[in-house]
Amino acid sequence: MKKIFITIVLYFIIFTQVSAQWFWQNPKNSYDLYKVFFVDENNGWAVGANSAIMKTNNGGLNWTETQIRQHAPELRTVFFASTNVGWVGGAGGIHKTIDGRLNWSNQFPWSGRIWSLFFVNPDTGWFVENDGIIFKTTNGGSYWFNQFRNYYSLYSIYFIDGNTGWAVGARTIVVTTNGGSNWSLISNNPHLLYSVYFLDKNNGWAVGTFGVILNTTDGGLNWTRQISPTGNWLRSVKFINSKIGWIVGDHGTILKTTDGGANWLVQFTGTGNHLFSVCFIDSSTGWAVGQHGTILKTTNSGGVTFVEERDNQIPNTFLLFQNYPNPFNPSTKIKYTLPQRSFVTIKVFDLLGREITTIINEEKPPGEYEVDFIGSSANGGLPSGVYFYRLEAGRFIETKKLILLR
Repeated sequence: MKKIFITIVLYFIIFTQVSAQWFWQNPKNSYDLYKVFFVDENNGWAVGANSAIMKTNNGGLNWTETQIRQHAPELRTVFFASTNVGWVGGAGGIHKTIDGRLNWSNQFPWSGRIWSLFFVNPDTGWFVENDGIIFKTTNGGSYWFNQFRNYYSLYSIYFIDGNTGWAVGARTIVVTTNGGSNWSLISNNPHLLYSVYFLDKNNGWAVGTFGVILNTTDGGLNWTRQISPTGNWLRSVKFINSKIGWIVGDHGTILKTTDGGANWLVQFTGTGNHLFSVCFIDSSTGWAVGQHGTILKTTNSGGVTFVEERDNQIPNTFLLFQNYPNPFNPSTKIKYTLPQRSFVTIKVFDLLGREITTIINEEKPPGEYEVDFIGSSANGGLPSGVYFYRLEAGRFIETKKLILLR
């Protein structure tokens, strides 16, 4: 009995160390956080509801809070040009600090809601807001002037230098090549886009509602829709090179690609809270923030991944099939059927009944589905052992056993 107990304890320790891909950082508040921004591996900020500004100088191990009580009921965006000089924006206007966080001055009172800020240097920056207006500053925010007015809301802006930038929003993608003096509508797309990111003058991505992922390789003149493994709304996209990038969205969605978006895989987050923003400083270290004070961090690029396929045939009953192959290494397929639209969760548990992974957590139409569960990867993974996977779809619940051998 003593030997069995020691084995279980050792297994739990090994499992805890290996399986933590995205782990929680506790900001000690429950405010929704809408934007996260890091200037290096230690110094970062997150902003959100109730004028909350969270600051860390040790990579998120500890977060301290300040609030802008005057004219800022909600903060939607943050951008820092250095560890000391930065701006936040939202309902109430733009606020600036020159000491990293302690003191904030109201630079630009505004009655609308500012959604996104971007600076190319401490003097030159832009913001977009919900009335479709783009403003620019050339003196660090002391004065802002109107550059563009759109019929639809704008939610995200991104520049690669002082001349070339893009803004996206409701049914809109616009581009400038002269610092915003002129903005051109390059896509009257039908989607609501929440985030845009470009690596250079040609290669960029935009994400939005219902799992939409758009990619351009010609500076935005033409956009193609990439295959998305989710129908959840996607809120933020970030790439660190032409191949590796992440997207976050509703119901705890985090997607990763290692081939420029040709394939997007789902990563385990351990939460069903909506995620609104993602930030990576290199190929391994990143943060995501969202509902109810959620702050997640990874130091191994996110780890365990999943990919799902759907068959168009509509079945006549709920079924959960035995995974195959079983035992498996490194991946196995889990197949299930839905006779009607249902909110589906598939979770994986260890022998102690501890929930370790949520593979699916979203509403799905009727059909036959197959999801790949990847138990190990180049970035680490789960240890060998017996696990259980459970499907819940409406009132239907079923559990089966799977075995990972490494």
